Amino acid sequence: MKMTLLSMIRKSGGFTLSELMVVIVITGVMATLAIPRYQGMVEHAHAQDGTQVLITVLASQNRYFMENGVYDGGGGTDLPNSNLDVTFTNINNFNTPLVYSDVAVGGSPNVVVSIERSGGSTPYRLMISSAGQITCDDGGGSPASICTSFGY
Repeated sequence: MKMTLLSMIRKSGGFTLSELMVVIVITGVMATLAIPRYQGMVEHAHAQDGTQVLITVLASQNRYFMENGVYDGGGGTDLPNSNLDVTFTNINNFNTPLVYSDVAVGGSPNVVVSIERSGGSTPYRLMISSAGQITCDDGGGSPASICTSFGY
């Protein structure tokens, strides 16, 4: 008996349960591998946003230093309470930057600006020195594991 293409298509009624289970397992394995990587990429993007804030405030600190001979901030002044000519309407994912007068913060020397991550699964603090070197720690002076994934 000859089967036409149309009759063959009608006879195959769908997928078996084992075929569906294989597809579900493969999809689960792919999601298990992809989700942490995606979250790491999102956190890296947040760190880049924080870095841009640091660079902007550092430029303002350098202008202040050229005009006054010292950096503004003392031992850690909130940016809105400083004498710097920079404002941010909204800094997503980070607390208000702290401005320092070229002091050691945590294990990093010559810090002029720091910004701390708000929210997120791992807290960390980004700092920039008067020379423009960006460092990262866990907020208490110890290196945070997330910082090494950012390259700091």
